[in-house]
Amino acid sequence: MREQLGVSIPRLQARLRERLAGVQPEAQLTALMVIAFLGVTVWWLTQETRVPDFDSATHTFASFAVRDEIVNGKWTTPFTEFNTYPPLGHLIGAFGVLIGGYSTGSVILALNLVFVPLLAAGCYGAGRLVAGPRAGLFAAVFALGTPMIVSEAHEAYLDPAQAAFVARFPIRASMSSPQPMNTVRKSPIVQRRRLIETLRKSRNKILAGTID
Repeated sequence: MREQLGVSIPRLQARLRERLAGVQPEAQLTALMVIAFLGVTVWWLTQETRVPDFDSATHTFASFAVRDEIVNGKWTTPFTEFNTYPPLGHLIGAFGVLIGGYSTGSVILALNLVFVPLLAAGCYGAGRLVAGPRAGLFAAVFALGTPMIVSEAHEAYLDPAQAAFVARFPIRASMSSPQPMNTVRKSPIVQRRRLIETLRKSRNKILAGTID
């Protein structure tokens, strides 16, 4: 058994090195930045002593309620009970509560683990499509370094989640069109759809990631 483990570990290390060798350095730096951001969030939660208020408290208690409904077997309640907000963020917060217990930190950390990597990946992908990998790295740095994102990521807010899904729009636009990205972003169809998504307040579709 030990001999098999001794053989398998070097093989896994070699495969990991091969896969990392094919990843662009800018993408690796973006991933490291996400890990650092999550590490700061964990540290912040160990130092935070304030009681959640306003929207942070609302989303925290909503996640608690969704957790209770799931445990009691009422799986459809988050989708049928109206509470002004779409269910995705509260569902993710509820799973965080299932693992970490009833605390604001469980909700915040769960939201961060899902939406911070998604936001960074969306910004990196959009920047890479427009001007190359270095632009993608700068876009991710700008997004995760924005004071609003930094502060709201340390609260139980859904705004970073919405920003994360909207950030992937240029990628979806380029994938759905055979034209180069520099012409896709100027396309009247893309501009019109962007305007519609901006003007309408259908946060369910934005947060569920159904922007085509």
